[in-house]
Amino acid sequence: MKSMAHRLRGALSPLNWLSWLFGAALLGVVIVIVLRFSEEREFVRLLEQAHPWALLAGVALQAGTYFAEGEVWRDVARAAGYRLRPGVTYQLGLAKLFIDQAVPTGGISGTVLYVQGLERLGVDRSATMAGVVITTFSYYGSYALCLGAALIIATLAMPLNWSIVAAIVTFLVVSLALSLVLLLHAGRQSSPVIQAAERIAPLRKLTVLLNSADPVLVRQLRLNVRATAWQILIVLLDAATLWVLLLAIGAPARLEAVFTCFMISSVVRSLSIFVPGGLGIFDAASVIMLESFGTPMAAALSATLLFRGLSFWAPMVPGVLIARRVVKGRGAFATTAAREQCRE
Repeated sequence: MKSMAHRLRGALSPLNWLSWLFGAALLGVVIVIVLRFSEEREFVRLLEQAHPWALLAGVALQAGTYFAEGEVWRDVARAAGYRLRPGVTYQLGLAKLFIDQAVPTGGISGTVLYVQGLERLGVDRSATMAGVVITTFSYYGSYALCLGAALIIATLAMPLNWSIVAAIVTFLVVSLALSLVLLLHAGRQSSPVIQAAERIAPLRKLTVLLNSADPVLVRQLRLNVRATAWQILIVLLDAATLWVLLLAIGAPARLEAVFTCFMISSVVRSLSIFVPGGLGIFDAASVIMLESFGTPMAAALSATLLFRGLSFWAPMVPGVLIARRVVKGRGAFATTAAREQCRE
């Protein structure tokens, strides 16, 4: 597996810059198209009249997403006999977000950074890899549950393009099947699936890591249920952020409608794994979905841009600073005392 320092340097590669430029250009196209079909002055007015209290509420809701993600890892570490401080896992969550955006690889790069940070704190490899398996399974499990609810709401509210529904369902079924394979076979060196994967060169290093996962931790029902519950909370906090921002600009919408719009937009973003954070793609899907549920186009764009500002852009600066500390082993990720305190 490439070192995280190498991955950080990879964020500056020409190919990665092209993905950022493509995303930025697509976002610009979305803004131009929306402004063409709505009043530009209305768009600016909506942004200017956003209530500060709602922005603060959005910040608080987004802060909750990093706490919830940290709790998934803290639960796994606690089951393995380690004690992680919430502040440490919170920092790792911000750093993971930055790496996932800077080096778009479907969340793999950010997970590698999280594992490196935990190992610097003294958590052994078997526990960290068990955490990787559990977070992956719970992430896709929560997505399947939330998207299922969203599709039911959407079909009751309006006719859907069934080709889009089929594509989304196929994506979820494949993703959930892969995560189930991961859950059932991680830590089992004698597993025929693992042995077959070892014969495929690109998967060989991955199987070595999966073999090191603690099989007892990976298959603890309580851990997986709790992790899925935390992941569902993250989705709800994100959707609630978008809903609050719509209220802030004077464009109230039904919470269940906003939840549905957010879920479908998120799946579209997930399909575009090589564009940083689905830049431009998520924004277009969000505007289209919100408008289809009756939100004026200018308001849909305003709320979406505000949401992306809080969830995508604002955490980038602290994220890069924390990522550098993790990679270089500084601060909370360098002291021997921190490693000793981590062990219960």
